[in-house]
Amino acid sequence: MASDGFVEVFYSNGEAISSPLSGDLVDALVESIEVGCVIAPTETVYGVIAKATLTGLGTISEAKGRSVDQLPPVLISGIDVIEGEYYFNSSIQAEKTQLLIDNFWPGLLTIVFPSREGAKLPSSNGSVAVRHSPNRYLAEVSRRVGPLYASSANITGAPTIRGAEDLSYGDGLVLLSRVGRAYCTIEPFDSLPSTILEVLADGSWICHREGAISIDAIANLLQ
Repeated sequence: MASDGFVEVFYSNGEAISSPLSGDLVDALVESIEVGCVIAPTETVYGVIAKATLTGLGTISEAKGRSVDQLPPVLISGIDVIEGEYYFNSSIQAEKTQLLIDNFWPGLLTIVFPSREGAKLPSSNGSVAVRHSPNRYLAEVSRRVGPLYASSANITGAPTIRGAEDLSYGDGLVLLSRVGRAYCTIEPFDSLPSTILEVLADGSWICHREGAISIDAIANLLQ
């Protein structure tokens, strides 16, 4: 898959070293994720990305300096990837969740699913937050290695990085030193985070975070 317009950034001897990416971006991301985590842009903000496993969670938590109790959203390449991982408590919960999937996926909506007992994906309080990624690179990575964790690319409490320049000093450099490698677009970018929504068993819903998709747009769909 063509990956023009990206630079590779790695940590060496206290510095961030940048060079144009000469190989395939998906191959590079897969290689990094197979052994740990990597920094890369998602469809929203830059993220620290790893496999959606307890090991991957620990890698991200160590890099960001935060508790493993904070589960990041899971990125998938399609709903079939998590079949058997979730269930619904009622038909109306299933119907409204399906409406969200049909109208906003792939896209910038993270949906909280009730986690099925014995599911492979780690859950928090019996639920798991999932987003079908419209980022073509990460979608292909997920197809190859499975569901991915993606947490904002920052030391906890610090601003999220916007590109390679932010990895060359301060908290960004500390983050790079812990992760080891990043793949960045040449031009920095800012974006809203995803909106996080949960449909309850009675058909009501909770917006845990309003982001790129407005509450009004959701309310109009689920009314």
